[in-house]
Amino acid sequence: MRRSGLVCGVLICAIVGGAGIASAEPAADKKTLQTPITDKEFKAITDALQIEGQAYDKAAGDKAPPLSDAVKRVQYTAKSSPALQKVLRTRYGGGLADLYVKHQLLQPLKMADDKTLRPLQAYLVGLLGRCQYKPMPKWPRHMIAALFLPNGLSAEKQLQAMKKMNEVRQKKHRAEQKIAKENAIVNAVEKTVKHLLVLMDHPGADAALVNRLKTEETRRFGTFHDTLAVIKAEAVRMKQPRAKKLYQALKAIGYSVGVKRNYIDWSAPRYSSSANSGYGSKPAYFGVATLQVVNVLATAAKEPAVKIPDVKKFEEDQRKRARR
Repeated sequence: MRRSGLVCGVLICAIVGGAGIASAEPAADKKTLQTPITDKEFKAITDALQIEGQAYDKAAGDKAPPLSDAVKRVQYTAKSSPALQKVLRTRYGGGLADLYVKHQLLQPLKMADDKTLRPLQAYLVGLLGRCQYKPMPKWPRHMIAALFLPNGLSAEKQLQAMKKMNEVRQKKHRAEQKIAKENAIVNAVEKTVKHLLVLMDHPGADAALVNRLKTEETRRFGTFHDTLAVIKAEAVRMKQPRAKKLYQALKAIGYSVGVKRNYIDWSAPRYSSSANSGYGSKPAYFGVATLQVVNVLATAAKEPAVKIPDVKKFEEDQRKRARR
């Protein structure tokens, strides 16, 4: 079984509740893994995850969920693929419950081999395309106005107005937090899918990553860092033809963007109690970051390292032009 350098440690810990999971060793052996193969075995897992997903959907907060106990001791093999494909294509309720279940079911795949991963290529490429982020809402003027206390109120009316103002602020924050929470789990799913696609060693999976990288730059998404990171981590294990193809694709993309731009950081919601909320952004040289990965690929691709633009010189030239 091939394991990526992106994966740290062994999936261990809690026992999955419910019958039907492949036979386990005594509980004292914490490293024992369970391999679901049949529909019944997967149902024991998805039933538990669906309950957790419904609770996650209703809970307050804006963070992605931690790894569920229901999958901590699960491993997949090629024999798991047929039933796994079925459960991944099943819908598990509304809200974030369905995405929660899918996110958890994908985690054991990080330790799977190519024979287990490749049948899921079409599904994972499609799932990557469905990983879409939602901006914070732009509230109407009357609601923004309601976030402030009117002037010239008596003490009694001021207390009433303050109560109403706090209710509006709480309503606004709950709505924004719900969006941030959805974006957080979408980001977690996206990172996992990118990880799995690069492990597949398949032209279609690599093409999906390259296309995602182009989209991220066009839309100014800071998630491009995650795409480059998975390619960089896998580069040392790539065979020459694959590495060369990615080398050429990323080289062309990298040289096409030479300026510093601001990219949205979907992991950093910025809440405001007196105005529209939003997401932070970070400046980055997309071209430089991409070409640095090109040079990591160069060894396996048996291609020359590329020249990376001198950022300091570029910025100094920009300042000189601005002073003219």
